[in-house]
This record gives sequence, structure tokens and C-alpha cells, in this order.
Amino acid sequence: MSKKEIRIAAQKEQLLRILGRRPGCSHKMPAKTLAAVFRCSQMQLHGLVNALRMDGIAVCGHPHGGYFIAETTEEMEETCRFLRDRAMQSLILESKMWGIPSVNVLAGLAASLTDREAYHIGVIRPASMAQAGRPR
Repeated sequence: MSKKEIRIAAQKEQLLRILGRRPGCSHKMPAKTLAAVFRCSQMQLHGLVNALRMDGIAVCGHPHGGYFIAETTEEMEETCRFLRDRAMQSLILESKMWGIPSVNVLAGLAASLTDREAYHIGVIRPASMAQAGRPR
């Protein structure tokens, strides 16, 4: 591992420890406060949050309202709605830039998914993952 990768892993662990102490939306921590703790920009903090999410950690909230670890299904659903809305806005912007219907952009995106990505969003269940006993 490079020094940068080691630093990021340590920061992710620290962020998880901080947020994990008091889970739930009522204990969300402002991005500005967390950025000060890590001595980084809010954009860099957002990168750490996304890195934890990529590891499967249920970090909820968004940059303007603060971050927290989900305590309820409703908290997860609200954050996932926010992420989906943001993703859809990006797809619409791309479709406008290309001058094509957004459904065409979405179809192109779906066609470019790897098996692993498709598995993670529930589109397919590769035999090798099914044999490993991983849930759908």
C-alpha cells in the first residue's frame, strides 16, 4: 500500500469510529465540523464518506445536512432517494448535452455495467456469487 492509501484507510477508520459512536439521524455531524476534525476540505470529506459507502457502510445524510450512520430503514431509504435523485439529475444533464433522450443514456449505462456492478444493484446474480452463499 502506498502512503496515500494508508492515510485514506486510517481516515476512513477514524470517520467510521466517530460516526459509529452515536448512530441515527438525530446525531448527524455537520460536514464542516468533520472536515475540521480531518483538516481537509468538505469535498475531501465527501470523498471519505463515499469511500465508506463503497465499502458497504451505511453512511447517510448529505454534505449540507451532515452525516450519520443509519439506525433505521427509513434513514437508509431517505439517503438512497437523495443519491438516486442526484444520479438521475446527472443522467438528464448528460442527455441534454448529447441531445438524446435520457432513456438512451440509461440504456448505455446499463449495457456498460460489469457483472460485479450489476450484481451489486440487483440486476444479475452470477453463479460464482450464488455458490458463495451471498444474499441477493
